[in-house]
Amino acid sequence: MASPHLVLGPVKLGIMCRFMSRRIKLALAVIATLLVGAAIFVAVAILPTATAFAAKIYCSATFVTGIEAERGREQDLGNLAWLGGGLGVDVDHENKIVHTSFLGVANRSAMFREGVGCTMMQGRTPEAMQAQVPSLPPALDLSTQPWPTGGQVPPGQSVPGLNHEELAAAVDGMFAESDPEKPLWTRAVVVVYDDKLIAERYAPGITKETKLLGWSMTKSVTATLLGVLV
Repeated sequence: MASPHLVLGPVKLGIMCRFMSRRIKLALAVIATLLVGAAIFVAVAILPTATAFAAKIYCSATFVTGIEAERGREQDLGNLAWLGGGLGVDVDHENKIVHTSFLGVANRSAMFREGVGCTMMQGRTPEAMQAQVPSLPPALDLSTQPWPTGGQVPPGQSVPGLNHEELAAAVDGMFAESDPEKPLWTRAVVVVYDDKLIAERYAPGITKETKLLGWSMTKSVTATLLGVLV
């Protein structure tokens, strides 16, 4: 005689199937809602931020730093590799504007203005952007001023007890590309100790006159200078 606990009648089996079907449908509905919400978040928040970042950085690489377009795209936009071939970049050299998009959407533009640099346009016209530029005094020529306030460095800068061979090896290591999967792309190294310039090296195509992106260092330097002024 079969145990009643192991035998399901057609009615009970049908009820369980309908119950399981409702649970599966509910789970699928929740998953679909989450996926739609994630897609909307990516389209509304992440993609426009990514294309705006790309426009600003590519604009600075093209019109401020002045490095080769492909080099700037590969190195400065390397952290946007997840966009793949969907990232579109169009450079307007005449007006010094960079337009970016992702598969034709999330369009953003950044414009270079002399004395100001590259900034997002946020829907403003080039004329409106130029009208915002204040009247700036001529830039100071520091090339003839003595170090450390200028570019004239006395020859033979050294520090007593400094191991120049170890220092040179350390600087060389910063430019050594030993892992193709994780390139360093070092552009410049300057070592200052006790107000003395004791090491200086630049990547090919980069010189001491090249204007490089400072990233977070810019914030630190700017905050320090403001603190000195205050």
